[in-house]
Amino acid sequence: MNPRQRRGILLIALAVIGAVATFVSVTTYVAETRRLVGPDVTILKLSQPVPAFSPLPDGAYSVEKIPEKFRPEGALDETDISPGLVAGTDLPIDTVLQQGLLILPPQLEEGQQEIAVTVDAETGVAGQIRPGDRVDIYATFEGDDQATPDCVTLLIKQAQVLLVGVIRTETDEGGLGGDVTGQQEVVPVTFALSGPNIEKLVYAESFATEVRLALRRPLDPVGPGPGRCRVPSGVSPSRGAG
Repeated sequence: MNPRQRRGILLIALAVIGAVATFVSVTTYVAETRRLVGPDVTILKLSQPVPAFSPLPDGAYSVEKIPEKFRPEGALDETDISPGLVAGTDLPIDTVLQQGLLILPPQLEEGQQEIAVTVDAETGVAGQIRPGDRVDIYATFEGDDQATPDCVTLLIKQAQVLLVGVIRTETDEGGLGGDVTGQQEVVPVTFALSGPNIEKLVYAESFATEVRLALRRPLDPVGPGPGRCRVPSGVSPSRGAG
């Protein structure tokens, strides 16, 4: 074997060693990456927009696989899609279906209407209020002068929550009590209310400096008193949400 042949064999051996080392390195990297992100899981992503309170049309979503680490909390799978469920709010294309986005159709009592308003996500909801809950709605009104100081009133008792939407960030004036400008996390909340209480809520949305939702105990039939507050005529606290 001449020197040129020996050099060739040496180069081939080095190439094989390098290939093996590269294969081991890549395999180790892939295994470590899989360990960190977890196995693949399935999610449901909308392939077309779905309007609020509409059922999912056939073929409205696709099934995709992603690493478990990147699966959104509360993501649904196909076993969670039951007949009769409707979109709880307007769902744009590419929305990943999660808990709370699909609901049973709202049931209104005689004389009630649905009304959706936007509330501050922290002071108004704080992640504790769910569809079917009963809440008390408090409003803060700013006084004109010393004769009419700032005050807080219990605006509506036992308002029935139909839907709590998805938290979003607004950069303009917020929702209820919207004197605050700049970025603010808000969430749309839909109530079932009668005509007079709808007027009160709309008035508060326009003129109250702040509106808060207070979750009631399910078995508590009596809430706190309204307190003293000089508010405009027709916006006094209600006896209930009927």
